[in-house]
Amino acid sequence: MAEAGELFAWLSKEIEELKDRQAIDLQTIAEQLGYTKIDEGLFRSFLNKPYVILPRKENEWYLIIPRFIDLQIGWLYQQTPSYNIFIVNRYIDWIYPLPPEIKKQLGFKEPPFKPVIEEDFLICKPEETDLVWNRYKKYLVRREAPGKIRIKRTQKFWLIDELIKDGILPFKPREVDKEDILNRYPNFELRDYQREAWEYFCKFGNIGVYWPPGTGKRYFAMYVMTRLKGKKLVVVPTRTLVEEWERGIRTLTPLNQDEYDVICYPSALKPKYKSQSYTLVVFDEHQHLPANTYARLALLNTKYRIGTTATPYREDGRVDLIFSLTGFPLGLSWEKFLKMKVITKPYVEVIIVDNLSGKFRVLDELMKTEVRGKTMIFSDSITYGKRISNKYGIPFVYGETRKRLDVIRKNPVTVVSRVGDEGIDITDLNTIIEFSFLYGSRRQQAQRTGRLLHSRFKGKHYILMTKEEFQKYKKRLYSLYEKGFQVRITRKD
Repeated sequence: MAEAGELFAWLSKEIEELKDRQAIDLQTIAEQLGYTKIDEGLFRSFLNKPYVILPRKENEWYLIIPRFIDLQIGWLYQQTPSYNIFIVNRYIDWIYPLPPEIKKQLGFKEPPFKPVIEEDFLICKPEETDLVWNRYKKYLVRREAPGKIRIKRTQKFWLIDELIKDGILPFKPREVDKEDILNRYPNFELRDYQREAWEYFCKFGNIGVYWPPGTGKRYFAMYVMTRLKGKKLVVVPTRTLVEEWERGIRTLTPLNQDEYDVICYPSALKPKYKSQSYTLVVFDEHQHLPANTYARLALLNTKYRIGTTATPYREDGRVDLIFSLTGFPLGLSWEKFLKMKVITKPYVEVIIVDNLSGKFRVLDELMKTEVRGKTMIFSDSITYGKRISNKYGIPFVYGETRKRLDVIRKNPVTVVSRVGDEGIDITDLNTIIEFSFLYGSRRQQAQRTGRLLHSRFKGKHYILMTKEEFQKYKKRLYSLYEKGFQVRITRKD
């Protein structure tokens, strides 16, 4: 799969060559399909523009592309035997640029003004003051001076969100103060793209990092933590990731224990953390931030900020808030990392069975034939997880488990609940068997398969579904298709 822009260029060239050499006999095709006539002019119009764009809602569109065009843009919403239907929003272009032709069709235009937020003020060009005031006045108090407008204290966050929706990144680049940088380094070397990310961070001070699983987002953040003075706070979604971060910081960096805190999102709401000042706050898996409860964490008192996620999407549609709550986006397409051989595509197979008994029968077969080396069996259901654990004499890691990562690392095979979905770095992982899951969650599917991208092996991922589950929840697989992963579908009677 090539980059989007390259593919459009290739497709245009192929179409022109096709027209020149008259390689397709349209009437023959019509006869084969059982039609009496194909309108050649309309067919060639299709070749000129083999996609359809339809509005979905504000700042979002459906992009419908034939499946024979190997192109992944945006979030795969639905797939038919002939077409891929993507959801495209204007924020995708901030992570990895969309083809110019698509942006033109979507009507992307440069905003008429680009104000930025500095503390409690909205700053713009003096001659734009009235325009900016009229556009955002419900969030504003008064004009303090030409180009300087005071923001209502309670409306600052919502103003940021409104600016994001207008296609404006309202964050003022805050170059990292050289006085804040230490001549201190972690026990690992940065890759080229991570060094570029460090330069990007030093320029902007507040960034969101949107790389695939297994590409070193956590390593990059630990590098930044090591290089900066002062207190750092890391906020993560699960206790499992608390363990993962603390282990990484302890073994890979010279940071003293009093220099940092690693806590879960709910804990960050406590007065103890809300009242502190930090040099840096890292929001790991920051797609969780837009939740009603956690959005307030964006107001933590910090000089610099990093958000990291491989899945900048939300089922509730609050994608804009993922960007509103962090900073300047930094991303590379998954294809770039595949080309650099930083990650490899795992083997993914969906095995469809009649019922729950069929799932347990196939699991038994896989345990006998496919479990070679480190294996994780995912079970959202605590009941099924305990049953699998008891049947095979293997540990079950779930909410009540202590030292979760130690259990996973010390045992060749473990059953894991959704506490292992995100961020776990198991470099010798060979196999994932997904027994039960969170309905149609595309984000969960991408995260679980993403565990294999952390491994040094080209792993295998088996997803067990009943016929009913496949009919209801196959949309979770779209997160894999949109990244260009090949998914094999098999049926076991």
